[in-house]
Amino acid sequence: MRFPILVALCGSALATLPNQPVAAQAAIAPADKLQLFGNRAAVLFASLSPDGKEVAFVMAEGDRETAILVQATEPNAPTRRIAVFDGQPERARKCGWVSTKRLLCQIVGRVGGGQIAASFTRSFAVDSDGSNAKLIGNSGSSTLQGGDVLDWLPAEQDKVLFETNGVDRVDTRSGKRMPAISPQPRTFGYMTDGEGEIRLRYVWQGQGDDQILPVADVYYTLSQDKSWKRLQQYNWFTREGFIPVTVSKSENAVYGTELLNGRKAVSRYMLDGSLAQEFVYAPKDFSIDSIITIGPHRRAVGASYTSDGSHRYYFDPEIAKLDAMLQKALPGFQEIWIADATRDEQVLLVLATSDNRPGIWYVLDRKSRRLQPLAEQRPNLAGVPLPAARRVDIPLSTGKSDWGMLTVPAGSLKKPVPLLLWIDTTERNSPWGFDPEVQYFVSKGFAVLKIAFQQPDGYGELWFNQKGFAAWREAVEIATSAANMLVAQGVADPANIAILGRGHGGYVALQTAALHPELIGKVIAIDPITDLKRLRSSVAGSPFRSIQRTAIGATTLESDASPVNNADRLKAPLLLVQSGLDEENISEQIRLMEASLKKAGKPYQVLRWVKLDDYLNDNQARRELLRTGADFLQTPAQ
Repeated sequence: MRFPILVALCGSALATLPNQPVAAQAAIAPADKLQLFGNRAAVLFASLSPDGKEVAFVMAEGDRETAILVQATEPNAPTRRIAVFDGQPERARKCGWVSTKRLLCQIVGRVGGGQIAASFTRSFAVDSDGSNAKLIGNSGSSTLQGGDVLDWLPAEQDKVLFETNGVDRVDTRSGKRMPAISPQPRTFGYMTDGEGEIRLRYVWQGQGDDQILPVADVYYTLSQDKSWKRLQQYNWFTREGFIPVTVSKSENAVYGTELLNGRKAVSRYMLDGSLAQEFVYAPKDFSIDSIITIGPHRRAVGASYTSDGSHRYYFDPEIAKLDAMLQKALPGFQEIWIADATRDEQVLLVLATSDNRPGIWYVLDRKSRRLQPLAEQRPNLAGVPLPAARRVDIPLSTGKSDWGMLTVPAGSLKKPVPLLLWIDTTERNSPWGFDPEVQYFVSKGFAVLKIAFQQPDGYGELWFNQKGFAAWREAVEIATSAANMLVAQGVADPANIAILGRGHGGYVALQTAALHPELIGKVIAIDPITDLKRLRSSVAGSPFRSIQRTAIGATTLESDASPVNNADRLKAPLLLVQSGLDEENISEQIRLMEASLKKAGKPYQVLRWVKLDDYLNDNQARRELLRTGADFLQTPAQ
């Protein structure tokens, strides 16, 4: 986990850190591939202590365990293992520092099954040597959601602002709670200035007493003023309005995202009563992915965007200079993130990664001018040469285009290879970035095209602007256009095209295979929606039913919009996967699809885990998913 080297900073630039060896190696054995790509990453989360002298890591251990470790940033310092969770069901998710000697950590999990499955969160404080543990949050309540930190109060010792339904000031040593704001109707969040003063409040608009609309109002307060004033609103479907990201105390302003000419840009509003607004960064040819913040105050310094890869633009000149030096010091990494910082931003925690390199954690001391490696995301992949991805644009009949990231096996450009269309619309995944599952299928001989459905300039535009599932035909066209384009370019074997989808992508995968049976040879659908009519009726009692029904859309009640009604059109063998405990009626959706397939006499397989959540926090389950998926795709159809 630790490296014995330090890199000195020379002059105004960083000295170059030697790359890890990437010499050509012998072919990886099949069992080794499952270990390399199926297991969880070693480092799941990391945070820097306020004095910059220690780092807290959340680590994956064994098949299911998660452990919290603390390591000093000095060379060759020992590592302290202060807590372990067995993953049945609790796992550690993240840890932050409330002082130089005390941590506040969150554990998560999911319990139950079927209609009564539910996720839970709990927080606890513990000294960095593992002593004096204290449960924090609503431990005496029956609710499963235990709240989260709203403000780390960097100027105070061992205290935080903690948000559940309202906001409390919590002493993490004594556990004493002092209410700051009592629960408010339809209020779902707050934002502070990073020094303990609450400046923003988010409130759902409603209809009647029990229905929430897809529009939220944002309110603010003048500094040291308790009264709420309306700032802006945000519509979750049209994406119109302002999404706050961070408050700058020094500027008395809030940074967030807002549309400009149809693209998401960085916007800033003054909180002095004038509500003066300006676009801080508004790129012409793309939407930003997110605003980049650093340090305990979450100071806005730049924005990330995706084009031919993941990129960053820093509007803070000092951080822009630092980023340029880090790029020179760490060649071969396409993405370098400042993950955490001390209050004075003189010590930084840095993660360097790429689409074909899992990533290395570093600590940078700007005063001593030293850059020290601390830990690798996936140490057993160090030195293993992996293929890089490249962006491909997908032409559409509308004259517009979508895009995705294509990864092909080494040396495969000489002849067409099997193609796997990868449609993952969950927010936790991006078409770009290191993806061990994609690398596994590439190692098995597939070209993998991961399509940008979740991205702001991709199918996500259709999802929001056309009210969700109503744009399913456009999604199918994107998938088929991508496959036909890669066949025409000689990349893909037209007789060996498969499609894999997760979440909403599973729905798209099923629809694509049903409407284009001549093109798609195999289908893997992970946690798919299969019956929109049943999905619509299942949200009848939810306070969010207006939002959910709008996402489903009225046109999707048409018969061919649901995969369960298209089973007789399928020619491709199908692998259905339920990836964990059922909190969103996915098991019912899969059972409905099974019944339709049986009735139509179509071949299919089912893979289920009922004691895990959909994160699949289990190495054996992850390896089984990859092994079963590869065997399914590579077995000739009967």
